[in-house]
Amino acid sequence: MTITFSVIIPTRNGAQYIAAALESVLKQTYPPVQVIVLESGSTDRTLELVTGYDDPRVQVYSSPDRLGIEGNWARIMRLELDGYMTILGHDDVLYPNFCEEIARLIRAEPDASLYGTHFHFMDAESNVRRACVPIPYRESAAEFMLARHHFQRDSNATGYVMRAADYRQVGGFPPFPQLLYADDITWYRLSKLAYKVCSPAIAFAFRQHTGNASHQASVENWYHAARGYYQALVEAGYMSDPIHRQAARQFIEFGVNGQMHHWLVNLIAANDPAQIAHYYAVKKQLLTAHNQTPMFTIYDKPTRLYESVLALPEPVRKIGLRLIRSVRALRRWRRRQRATALNH
Repeated sequence: MTITFSVIIPTRNGAQYIAAALESVLKQTYPPVQVIVLESGSTDRTLELVTGYDDPRVQVYSSPDRLGIEGNWARIMRLELDGYMTILGHDDVLYPNFCEEIARLIRAEPDASLYGTHFHFMDAESNVRRACVPIPYRESAAEFMLARHHFQRDSNATGYVMRAADYRQVGGFPPFPQLLYADDITWYRLSKLAYKVCSPAIAFAFRQHTGNASHQASVENWYHAARGYYQALVEAGYMSDPIHRQAARQFIEFGVNGQMHHWLVNLIAANDPAQIAHYYAVKKQLLTAHNQTPMFTIYDKPTRLYESVLALPEPVRKIGLRLIRSVRALRRWRRRQRATALNH
């Protein structure tokens, strides 16, 4: 059984990390047949770096214009690919055994429609921070999505492998703003074609840093992407189960309201009148859109509490900020402990 892999790396201004990403692919013990770099309007040395590789497997498709992350990733659908494909973030790396592990999975589970491995989270300096929470060997689409919505799965765009034909069949990544939630719905659609399997081996690393799209996304983008995600789940039939619907709503509300909380914490710290005015202008716009067609709860009780702290005098506001940060850190730790315990 001949198994071939194409690795696709969409990038813009990725000069800091793109070389490490590319080299991690070229050093695979089971070499891919091609590495396709989709470069979009970079203003740093990204294009110079990727075109400097003297390897026939490296193909670079460059656009002089900035396509945006949605437009750049949409180009994946226009690639003429055969065999299996995977998408690699330009700041992530594959460990040398990644393709070999996936090939083993494919031979063991030829009927599966989505393949993956365990992985590490690393920081901006490539220091490993932790391993992902344990992932079952085999899952249905509904099992994967329900676990994801219960925060029992670490999942990103990097690290999944699928047949190129299947990726085209499900329509690729939907163009949600900043591609927020687009990976989750795509992996669900692919898993739904058959099922998902995951190797217990740790075979790649996902980089968490302030340059991630999720870190840079505005609250407006989070809200509108969440609406697109909610509607996609409805259209896929996932929301017909009340348990699924409740978990999905809680997951979405956590993400959207969490971004609002993060924004407010920064506003409390900065106390900039112009930024505060912008926050309330955005809040008015989102509430108007939300009231027309509500799907999930926005501006929850913690948001209103943070707004109250924002209005306090300077000395009291600083005390409130310290308390908020302590509580948020404790909640993150508890959520991670709970997710890990549920997966053992």
